[in-house]
Amino acid sequence: MAVGGSDVALIAGQPGLGVHAGSAGSRAYVDLHGLALQTLSDRADEVLLVVAGRVLPLARDHAQPADDAVLERDHEGRRGMPL
Repeated sequence: MAVGGSDVALIAGQPGLGVHAGSAGSRAYVDLHGLALQTLSDRADEVLLVVAGRVLPLARDHAQPADDAVLERDHEGRRGMPL
């Protein structure tokens, strides 16, 4: 990904893969973090997943972006999840 003529490397954790609090705020954080990474990776030239020192190139996802109705529901399907 280039910004202002410079290459940018983004390094991000995966909070949804580890233990985290089960509160609505924690779930909202994990969901928002994932949405941000999906948005950035859609615009990136290359996306790599690094696990235990192994580098895995990720294929481009051609799925349609989620609509707002899906994003407003929490993990139990309740509406009105705070974002």
